[in-house]
Amino acid sequence: MDYRVESDIKEVRLAPRGDLHTGYHASLLEGVWQFSYNMKDAEHVFLHEHAKESPLEVLPLGEFLVFDQDPGLVHSVRLPVLGARSWVADTDDLMIAPLCGRTFINEGVRAAIRNGSDPDFISIVRDRVRLMLSAYGHASCAGILLRGDRASNLHVLDTWLDYLDLRYLFPAVAAKVQYVPPAKPAIDKASLDSKWSLSTPVKVLFCGRDFESKNGHMALRIMRRVREIFGDIEFTYVGRLPSSVAKIEPELVTNIRQFHKLQRSEVLALMEESHLLIHPSKFESIGISLVEAAAAGMAVVTFAGPGMEYSERIFGAQGAFLVPNNQASPDESEDAFEAAVIGAMTERAVMESMGRWNHERSRSGPFSISERNRIISTVYLEALSHDGIGLSLDQLELHRELVATRFTAEALSELETRFMKKAGVGSSRFVI
Repeated sequence: MDYRVESDIKEVRLAPRGDLHTGYHASLLEGVWQFSYNMKDAEHVFLHEHAKESPLEVLPLGEFLVFDQDPGLVHSVRLPVLGARSWVADTDDLMIAPLCGRTFINEGVRAAIRNGSDPDFISIVRDRVRLMLSAYGHASCAGILLRGDRASNLHVLDTWLDYLDLRYLFPAVAAKVQYVPPAKPAIDKASLDSKWSLSTPVKVLFCGRDFESKNGHMALRIMRRVREIFGDIEFTYVGRLPSSVAKIEPELVTNIRQFHKLQRSEVLALMEESHLLIHPSKFESIGISLVEAAAAGMAVVTFAGPGMEYSERIFGAQGAFLVPNNQASPDESEDAFEAAVIGAMTERAVMESMGRWNHERSRSGPFSISERNRIISTVYLEALSHDGIGLSLDQLELHRELVATRFTAEALSELETRFMKKAGVGSSRFVI
């Protein structure tokens, strides 16, 4: 199938390289386009009140990408772009860059934002949000490509702007938001038919890089009990396990396939041969693993509700067993999830119907590559139509004198590695 969209675009700069999502952006780079993606990194610019303040230790009032020469059309991951005549930004969360950006790895900053009791700090947050959203509102920005759920993201944006007394910024920013469904090419029909026609044991898969946020412990407990009922299940767990699990609860990892880390191609190969994905994640901003499972013709058991709004958008009622997530009672949520998995095991025909429905929706529906490419290409073309000047710091409304500090991508990555090591941070998935 030809997924190309005809356009006058020749090249798109995609930056920063270190922030690319292993699933979402990999799918962009693997795609068939009429143009090429240029991965040359930009520099990062941070605005502080004082010189030599660390952008990881002290919340900057502004955060941008900048190229030394006119870069042409830029596709930025989250950040506004200085000096580019045409640019778009993508994100899975409309508030992560305006609120704290790269400083999200600092627990002290996240706690101060959640607490909201320090008026001086909240004043800094207000100035940062105002400045960052004003940058997105510049004419050189053609759009904000939102990978996450549109309705919930706009609600959070509206709530924050109301709290910070900045609601006047909402219309201009909301008008720039363009929902872009994540997508993955559907497996070929022969592979789909082969998987569901063979009378092999049901192959169940769990994928979760972060043990805590993906509810890895719950997945292991549920599958141990389910395997006691259906002895011929083949269960594969992809993700690093805390050493304490095997020591304290060895029964959870007995007679299962477990991989600490796999390349994306290896995970996709597992999905192609597996029947059911169990995904008891606490929250999802993109849901890329759900999209990849659908493209592989899998049935899915996953939570739905607050933090998991994406599940219903991707699957509706036809592609997954959606389990209401009772956040007030984790035990009830686990029991309900287990019941859904058992229900799936007893209804293989229903599982197959779900897998085939997901496959067709990925092949030609709203979560297809062709639909994603159409939306992105339309925004790119709109970006190229801008014939004015690029964004510059002196165009932004600064309420105080600020110092700009530039970092190369390499220098910022080294700084981040040192900071996380010193702080004992082992994960980059956080909830603000």
